[in-house]
Amino acid sequence: MITEVLYTKPSFVKMTDDYWAIDDEFCADLKTDEDGGVFQFTIKSGFMFNFRSGPGAIDSFVPKIDDGWLGYVIHDALYEDHCGLSRKTADTIMYDIHRMCGLGWARSWIAYKAVRAFGQSAWDEADERQKEKVAMNWAPGNRRLMWFGKEKTSP
Repeated sequence: MITEVLYTKPSFVKMTDDYWAIDDEFCADLKTDEDGGVFQFTIKSGFMFNFRSGPGAIDSFVPKIDDGWLGYVIHDALYEDHCGLSRKTADTIMYDIHRMCGLGWARSWIAYKAVRAFGQSAWDEADERQKEKVAMNWAPGNRRLMWFGKEKTSP
């Protein structure tokens, strides 16, 4: 379970109606309750993502772009470069980030159940070019980060 989320402020560029790209590299640290471990992500400029996938019919329940954006970006990164994690772990990380970012349990649960039900093909079809734009490790960093909008130095 993710217990704390720290991140640098990213900027996004809209590429198409459905896809966005990271404009400047950004970092996110996700502290877990497992031995105090920290997932450290670096997502490089040019990484393409689509926030929430799925039909527009569910936009009123789970908007495509909302406070859960970080969960969607990290989830898309994990679907491109599995980083040694299972698909279920990637989906659970998205759920945990959504809850940490203040999304209600119902919207978080709907998004989680949707990726569990329909995400296998995306997991299996990772794009090699996208993998080059994702890095994850366990070593704690020492970067200026944002903690839900407040700057904080990671341990």
